[in-house]
Amino acid sequence: MALSRQTENTEVGSAHVHCYGCMENDVRHEDYVNIDQDEGRLNWLVKAQNELVALISENPMKRTESRDKRINPKPLNNGTEDTNSPPKKKHKVLSSGLENSCRKPALKPEVLPLQNSQQKRGRLILIGDSHVRKLKDFIRAFDSKVNVIDHFRGGASLLEICDYLKETITMEDHVFVFGGTNDVDRRSMTKLKPALVKLLEKCPHGRITFILVPLRVSWNRQYYQNNSILAFNKDLENFLEQQQKQNHNLVICIVDINQILCAGHYSPDGIHLNDSGKKVVCDAILSVMST
Repeated sequence: MALSRQTENTEVGSAHVHCYGCMENDVRHEDYVNIDQDEGRLNWLVKAQNELVALISENPMKRTESRDKRINPKPLNNGTEDTNSPPKKKHKVLSSGLENSCRKPALKPEVLPLQNSQQKRGRLILIGDSHVRKLKDFIRAFDSKVNVIDHFRGGASLLEICDYLKETITMEDHVFVFGGTNDVDRRSMTKLKPALVKLLEKCPHGRITFILVPLRVSWNRQYYQNNSILAFNKDLENFLEQQQKQNHNLVICIVDINQILCAGHYSPDGIHLNDSGKKVVCDAILSVMST
């Protein structure tokens, strides 16, 4: 059979192999060499194909198992999975904390009864002198859910402050009294007791907290009154303790604000608190309410 002479450009890997055809009557030595090389490559390919067929026929699941292992790798020793594994289907979480799976109907979240403090949140009522100014704004900034009511007047005495409470107090309400600054060295506890007793009678079942008089700082001209302030605060504490013993339905608290205030919490006049000091007071008020 006569073969036509041609040149074929075959690519193997990254190299190019040139194969030469020949005529039956025009065969050279180099043509035999090229033919032998081509036959060797062909025999190698046939042998490799036969081995692959025999391997597959011997264990037909081997290739499938290998592919499955790549798709679904086993968890690592530390309990985490390979990042190449497909992401797991996320379940929608209901408000009750139960998982909503597609294999079962979603459960209706159970509505639990609220605690007494959550069922009805009482009011926070502030009464006092100029120290009460802006406290409501800071408390609302800390907790917008608190219902804050304030009644105050700069320069007011405890005699007046005790009359500021006009609301009907319930068990959920909490009253805070921040006054006495204008009574130091002016009115004795004996004169203030009737007004204080009247105030406590307005809270037969509620909670009432008294914030003691803040001390003066050294640059205030009334700094000398600090001893009188300490004595006034002590007398007020003793009176309130007696009232608590006489009426067990009362819930009286006392906050010594001087334990948490420093000179940096005062305004330039050395008497009133600056915004930083008022925030400290509000934080103490909210802490008392939470307990």
